[in-house]
Amino acid sequence: MPSSSSGCWLSKTSASSGSRGATDCFVDVDTIRYSVPHQLVRCTVDVLVLEHEVVIFDRHLEIARHRRHREPHQRVSDPRHFE
Repeated sequence: MPSSSSGCWLSKTSASSGSRGATDCFVDVDTIRYSVPHQLVRCTVDVLVLEHEVVIFDRHLEIARHRRHREPHQRVSDPRHFE
């Protein structure tokens, strides 16, 4: 993992959910859900939570970057993660 003295590191697993066997590609940070590329469903990823951004890594490779949201229960997605 890249080093950071100003952020908080978390390990998260993107989980499957929904009805009829549907899966999603989101990781939870507090109560906010951030998307990752769909190929990483059920994979453990590392999440760096910064003041204004959430950066998600698969091993040492950055796979997603989102503006950090603070309103509870938001769903933050990047359409490219679903292609």
